[in-house]
Order: sequence, then structure tokens, then C-alpha cells
Amino acid sequence: MKNLYLDGEERFGPATSLLYDLVRRMRGLHGIHTFVASDLAKSKVKAMLDVGCGPMPVALLAWHSKGPEIYCVDPSVDMVRLAKKNSKGNSKVRVALGSSRHVPFAGKFGLIYSSLSFHHWQDKSGSLRYLKSRLGKSGEIRIYDYIKSDSWIRRALGIESHAVNMKELDDAAEKAGLRITGIVNDGKLARISLKA
Repeated sequence: MKNLYLDGEERFGPATSLLYDLVRRMRGLHGIHTFVASDLAKSKVKAMLDVGCGPMPVALLAWHSKGPEIYCVDPSVDMVRLAKKNSKGNSKVRVALGSSRHVPFAGKFGLIYSSLSFHHWQDKSGSLRYLKSRLGKSGEIRIYDYIKSDSWIRRALGIESHAVNMKELDDAAEKAGLRITGIVNDGKLARISLKA
């Protein structure tokens, strides 16, 4: 398989993947994941794709038996191993090695989302263009991430280096043939919706 990371993208190996999973388990990301999960739970799609799922597909936090099929990809072998372990026993979840430029699952998705991953992507317009080709009719892409601000506190905490520049996102979306249709900000994280 080709290298799923582009030069400059943050890579998650065994240690960083375990650390990320540990922080998630200690509720370090609880408020963020709760916001994303409750938003995804409102979706009526039959199949959704989690791009950069990390150690735990966030949609599982809102999962119910009548919920959608959840397809998940991550470029880290170690994150995929953890995601498979953490979602074991859920027959509606599929996890595979992949990225924002390579999804190994067939078919189209009613909703494609990324949680705390978009800011890592080096080729944002290329990734969005590719993901747009995987959307079903009337499908939507949602980016859940921090939005860059001029806050010195956020810079000191390292949040600004893991945040989305809205001008950059708007340009990437336009090049991909997408438009931003809405932004919801809960004070911690934002949901940016994109459609063709």
C-alpha cells in the first residue's frame, strides 16, 4: 500500500497513538467528543465516513441499534488497531487503513466527517476534492475542529497550532467545488459544514 501520509503531516506511531487513547479515556477530550457525537446523532444518513478516526470512532458515542453504518479510516496502523479494538462487538462499524485521499471502502456516503484531523492535512483542497467524489447525492462534509483566533492563551496552550484557518479552508473548499453552508461553534470546537 502507498504511504498514506504526505510530507509535513503529523504521524501517529505506537506511543503517540496509545497516549491519545489514554487522554480520550481519561475524559481529556470528553467535552469535544460529546459535542461531535451529539451532532452526529441527529443525522439520518444510512452510512457515514469518519476520516482520521484515531483510536475511537466518535460516532460510536452516539451509536444506537438503528443508527447508520459507520466506516472509519486512519493513516496510522496503530490508530486503526486501537479503533478496531475499541469498537469490537459493534457489527455496524468498519475500520480500515486509509486517509483523506484514500478510502478503501466501496460506495458513497451521506455524511463524511473529520474530528480534530483536518488541520493535519497537507493537501486540503485535494483531500476535499477526493472526499467530495465519495459523497452520495445531497451528501455533506463536516469538519469538527478548532478555528484559529488571535488568542494569546490559545497560542500558549498550543491550540492555535492545531486549529483551522478559515481563509485557508474557504479557499480549499472553493478549489474542490464545495461551499461552506454553516458554522456551529460550541465555544470549544466548531462544526463547519460543506456541500457541493
